[in-house]
Amino acid sequence: MNLLNPGRLAILLATLCMLLASGSALAKRYYRFEDAQGKIRVLDYLPAEAAQNEYEIVDEKGALIQKVGRAMTVEEILAEQEKQKELKEKSRIAQEKRRRDSLLLRQFYSIDDILRAQDSQLNAININIAIQKSKNLLLKAQLFEMQERAAELERSGKPLPANLTKSIADSQKQIVDNLEIVGAFRDEKRVVQEQFKSDLIRFKELKAKQLVNRNLTNLNRQFAKQIYTCNGQIECNKAWQLSQLFAHEHATGKLEIITDTLILSSKPRQENDISLSLARIPEKEDRMQIVLEVDCFDSDQGNALCESLTVEEMKQEFVPYLSSKLD
Repeated sequence: MNLLNPGRLAILLATLCMLLASGSALAKRYYRFEDAQGKIRVLDYLPAEAAQNEYEIVDEKGALIQKVGRAMTVEEILAEQEKQKELKEKSRIAQEKRRRDSLLLRQFYSIDDILRAQDSQLNAININIAIQKSKNLLLKAQLFEMQERAAELERSGKPLPANLTKSIADSQKQIVDNLEIVGAFRDEKRVVQEQFKSDLIRFKELKAKQLVNRNLTNLNRQFAKQIYTCNGQIECNKAWQLSQLFAHEHATGKLEIITDTLILSSKPRQENDISLSLARIPEKEDRMQIVLEVDCFDSDQGNALCESLTVEEMKQEFVPYLSSKLD
């Protein structure tokens, strides 16, 4: 019996595979679609009007090869482009927010650091304002002397020298320009104050989140008593209002910042002062956590106060206080 050698057998097998693949590629394709009258039609070509709607590519036996969706209208294309643009912008904003959050936590260790940085920038602006005001005081004094001289010349019937007239006009213009510079510095001052206020609020929110995650991860049951969890916007809004009352009743200083996410009393300035901060942290499924933190004066006596039974009882009173008022 004559057997094919392995080489010729491999060639035949390869040729057979190519023929089979060629036959599959050349298999007849049909288009199945619904016409304008709602009837299902199957053709070996796709009419132009059918190409705009949903259709199916099938083989000779009617088996589905591919399903093609309806072509989008111009309006839908524009709407989709706008949607993608919005998603891209939201992603950019979220990325920028994460970058700023990371920078904020790297740049500052505490609220005091933020307040010191704010004071430094505001002092620099105040110095520039004072410089411009000093320039104007000098200019006004010089202007007064020149105007007095011009008045004497007019009373004596003598003509005003051109250089004197020009100096008066230049001084008047410089005074106005300096006032505009002072106004610009004051605008800058307001921007700096708003930015630092925003940074301080966000810093406390981030620190509160870190504090919650750290303590709950370590199963700190004592700290859990400083967290109130609310459900739904109505309950959470009421709880937040009650948190403001709690802070007002227990903090020794006034409440300096009250926003939708942060309540902060003035910093401790004496050894018996107690400062409270409450942060509102969003959770899943319309839930929120309200986190209480207590701060005391930075001294041995202040630290002892924060570790005292009085402060501990106040912390443990927080959650029951809100719960009883919301029942």
